[in-house]
Amino acid sequence: MRANRMVAPSRGMDAAHDNTENHRDAEAPTREPKKGETMKTRPMLFAADMAGAVDDESKTCTRRVMELQPSIQPDVHQHGSEQMAGPGYAEYALAVWPGESEFDYYDCHCPYGRVGDRLWIREPWYAHNVYDKLPPRDIPEGVRRRQEPDGMVETETIWYQANGERPATFGRYRHARFMPRAFSRQTVVITGIRAEPLHAIDVAGAMAEGIPQTAAEATAAGLFDMTKTPGHEWDNRTSVENFERLWNRINGKAHPWDSNPYVWVVEFEKCP
Repeated sequence: MRANRMVAPSRGMDAAHDNTENHRDAEAPTREPKKGETMKTRPMLFAADMAGAVDDESKTCTRRVMELQPSIQPDVHQHGSEQMAGPGYAEYALAVWPGESEFDYYDCHCPYGRVGDRLWIREPWYAHNVYDKLPPRDIPEGVRRRQEPDGMVETETIWYQANGERPATFGRYRHARFMPRAFSRQTVVITGIRAEPLHAIDVAGAMAEGIPQTAAEATAAGLFDMTKTPGHEWDNRTSVENFERLWNRINGKAHPWDSNPYVWVVEFEKCP
């Protein structure tokens, strides 16, 4: 038997970039750890607008391209399998599909974990400008205090890009990949994982991705601006078509919509 192991993280439409990540299954219940077993917490990158959608709970799902592309629809085992794929794989959901013979198979694990694991959100951010020369690990947490003639003034140490235009006191842009755990403001718990072609997404899936269903809602959310589109061509688009355009905006060079790659579909809910 042959196992193709994939350990590099997948990338998808919510992965934060410098210029900014099929709803058919029933929700999987959060799995309680077995005796002697602990749930894992891992980071996941989101663009600013998608992190904002997670925060207001309009986004409860993300799609990330699988690095190893299945040849047919794979089976996904939520708890992995050390017996099939080796030590450590039991910590991840595992996708398996047949190979060239009945004794041959391929597999890859979902780098984001399995049902019940937690993901802490990394998103684009800024630090106060007095910390511009400091690496992220050396930036203090909490608030910055300074004495002014009218008394003590407190300002936040960091500003999240999802919050809108940053105040003048905040300095250079910081990519999401450089956000320390201490500055993450959101943690979610995985409620379901599956693998499917990108085109399997439906209206419910697009809405779960945080995509407004109508063009007017998309404009209001800042994803698109109909006023700058000749003829208002967004007017008759569906949420899936809007998702397609957003996907191509972020992933169009490496994994365009028309290539229909297999993706990990990771469903989640915010931790209290």
